[in-house]
Amino acid sequence: MFNPFVLLTSEQLHAFVDAGKQYFVRQTFERAKDHFRQDLKASFLFTHYAEIGQAQHHYGALPHDRYRFLYQWENREDRLKLEKAATQPHGYSVYAALFKRDWLKHVTPRMKEKARAYVEKHLNKKPSATNAPGFEIYVHYGILYARLKLGSQEVRIKLEEIENFV
Repeated sequence: MFNPFVLLTSEQLHAFVDAGKQYFVRQTFERAKDHFRQDLKASFLFTHYAEIGQAQHHYGALPHDRYRFLYQWENREDRLKLEKAATQPHGYSVYAALFKRDWLKHVTPRMKEKARAYVEKHLNKKPSATNAPGFEIYVHYGILYARLKLGSQEVRIKLEEIENFV
């Protein structure tokens, strides 16, 4: 699965805090599964927020994730747990909801072709060589979405729908 996010580091964590991000939502991150790592117990994604209300809303959108957690930097215990997570403890991979600088180069031609086919089927428009569909990826509550646009029509879907499109 496509994973455009960076591993969380202590430097990033402190940069988030310095930028006013005091709240962090942890959730299970299936996109980071690595079947070649026998020691991997779980993968998590941490999303940063400046306002508690936004963090609580994200947290509330994860009712079935048994590993969800809302950290508050001002809470000493939470801060220590966040700092530990940023060290990438053995058996875990911990990501920040922050796109890699070069994430676009990892969008494969196959994924672009699937996006094109999806547009053709679901928007009932055939993209031409000169009129390729717009294809953007964004994150919302830790889930990757695609925004596909052709002309005045637009569709927003979970990225996995494109990845699994045949």
